[in-house]
Amino acid sequence: MLAKGLSDSSTINWWRAVAVGFVASSGSSGKNRLGEALRELSSLKSKRDLELPAIVALLFFHKTAEHVDYQEVDALSSQATSEAERASEPSLLLAAQFHWYSGLHSVDEEEACVWLNQSRNLLKRACCCVRCDECLRVWL
Repeated sequence: MLAKGLSDSSTINWWRAVAVGFVASSGSSGKNRLGEALRELSSLKSKRDLELPAIVALLFFHKTAEHVDYQEVDALSSQATSEAERASEPSLLLAAQFHWYSGLHSVDEEEACVWLNQSRNLLKRACCCVRCDECLRVWL
């Protein structure tokens, strides 16, 4: 992807941190790696077009941690709200992908609906084609 100019290393690092986070939150063997994912995502919050996706991923992994840091969850929730207002299209799309993926892999049906609806809302904001509703029906 880098050789073809399709992505930059920050985006690849974001996907890597997300993968580590999902592995860490899915089983006991990866629990010690959750801190690694959280540190990487925290460092990526300052990168262009990764602000919102990093915050959203941090929020998700903090909520699914064995010991939830509610102060951090509150702070990240506030950051996500303000960042969503000024996010770029690539940032919105990446955050929407994360919400969609999280919704698909959620154990709780109600929680899955919340994540999928958040994905749909971000896609609506990012989609600028004339047939937006038709595109959303195809993808969601």
